[in-house]
Amino acid sequence: MTRRGWTVMAFGLVVLAGGLYFYLQGKLRLDTPREWYFIYVSALLALALLLAPFRRLGAIVLLFAALEIGLGLGSAVLFKFGVVKTGLLPEDDYLDPPFQWHPMLQAVPVPTQPGGIWEKTGVHHNAQGLRGPERTPQSLDGKVVIELYGNSPAYDFYSPEGQTWADQLEQLLGKDRYAVLNRAVSGYSTAEHLVQTAFYATPYGETPRCALYQVGWGDMPSDHIKGLDPGYADYHLPWLIDAMHARRLGSPLIAVSPTLSLLLPLVAPFVDTVQPAVAPTRTSGAGLDSDFEATYVRNLHAISALNRQRGIKTIWLAQTMNRNAGNKGAAALAEEMDRLNAVLKREAEAMGDLYIDVPADTFDAGDFKTIIHFVPKGSAKLARLLAPILAEACR
Repeated sequence: MTRRGWTVMAFGLVVLAGGLYFYLQGKLRLDTPREWYFIYVSALLALALLLAPFRRLGAIVLLFAALEIGLGLGSAVLFKFGVVKTGLLPEDDYLDPPFQWHPMLQAVPVPTQPGGIWEKTGVHHNAQGLRGPERTPQSLDGKVVIELYGNSPAYDFYSPEGQTWADQLEQLLGKDRYAVLNRAVSGYSTAEHLVQTAFYATPYGETPRCALYQVGWGDMPSDHIKGLDPGYADYHLPWLIDAMHARRLGSPLIAVSPTLSLLLPLVAPFVDTVQPAVAPTRTSGAGLDSDFEATYVRNLHAISALNRQRGIKTIWLAQTMNRNAGNKGAAALAEEMDRLNAVLKREAEAMGDLYIDVPADTFDAGDFKTIIHFVPKGSAKLARLLAPILAEACR
C-alpha cells in the first residue's frame, strides 16, 4: 500500500472511531447534519483514494478531507474539554424550522413542504407561514378569529403540533366556534409586531375579533443600548437575521462542511447587503432605560391604535418565565421582565385594552424546557388560564 493509502486509512479510522463514539453516546442520529458530515468526509477520503494516480489532485482532496476532519472532530474534542466555546461539528438533532429573509420583518417562516427535510423538526408552518394547521378562508367562516402575536414563548417551539398553547387554547374554546391563528415568530419584538399589525394582519382576508399579544422577551435585548435606534435597527433587526439563519447562505448543506461554516461569516459582510449585527455599547443603571421604555410604549400604543381603528380588540398578555431556574442570571431576567410587565399593564389600562396577568405561582420548573419556553404541560396550564378570559372578552 502506498503512503497515501496508509494516510487515508489512518484518517478513515479516526472518522470511524468518531462516528462510533457519537453513536454509542446517542449523539449520532440518522438523517441529521451530523450523519451527513460523516458520510461527507468518508466520501472525500474515498475520492482521495480514487484520485491516487493523479498525484496533485489526489493530494488536494486528501488535504481538504484532513481539514474537514480536523475542524469537525478536532473542534468537538476541544469543545468537550472546554478549550473552545463552540464546535464546528454539525448538530446531532435536526436543524431549526426554516426562515427566510424579508425586507421589512428580516426573518419570516418558510411554509413546510410535505415530505421535505424540514418536516423532521416537528414544527409545522402552514402555507401562510403561520405555526399550526393548514387553513382556508372558508374554514374560518362563522368562527371567532383570535390572532396571536409574540416571540418564541408564543411560537412554543418545544411543544409539538397540536400541543402548543395556541393549539390547546383553540381546543378549549371549541374548534367549531373559534380559530386561534398563531402569528408568533421566534425573536420578534414589538417592532416586528407593529409591522405585522400594520401590513400583514389578515393572512386569510378575515378581520379577527381579538388580537392577543404576548410581548417583552423579544424587546429586552434592546434595553440599555446607548443611542438606541427607535426602530431597533441598530442591533435587534440585523441580529434577527442570523439568529433565525435567514441569510441566503444558510443552506443546511453548508452546515455539513465545517470549513464553509467557518468561512461564510467572514465572507458574508462582503457579499451580503445586510451586515451582521455588531455588539452594541450599553449604558449602566438600574431599571429600564428611558429611551428604551419610551420606544416600547410607543410601539404598544401604535399597535393598539391600529387595531382600534379596524374594530379589533387588543389584549395584552404578561410574559411568563421559569422563576425556579435557580441561577442569578434567571433572577435578573425575571426582575427585568417584571418591570416590562408592569409597563405593559400600566399602558394597557391607559389605552383601555385588556391586560391578562399570570400569577407567579401558576407554573413550576417542570412546566419549562428553558428559562422562558414551555413543555406541553406548561402550555396546557397557560391555555386553561386563558380560555375562560378570552371566551368572555372575544365573544
